[in-house]
Amino acid sequence: MPEIDGLLLATLRFVIVSICLLFILFLTKFKWHKPTKKQGAILLLLGLFGIFLVNREK
Repeated sequence: MPEIDGLLLATLRFVIVSICLLFILFLTKFKWHKPTKKQGAILLLLGLFGIFLVNREK
């Protein structure tokens, strides 16, 4: 069996889970909430810091 690149596996996992979550949201008729600019900025900072802190070299 050929070896599969880790980045490809991570991307496939992200896409598959995203499709599943969107399907669940569609079935449950989830009402979307648009974040305010302040909430959006906080979410962006949390995402960036989460990525940088988790992936930093030890």
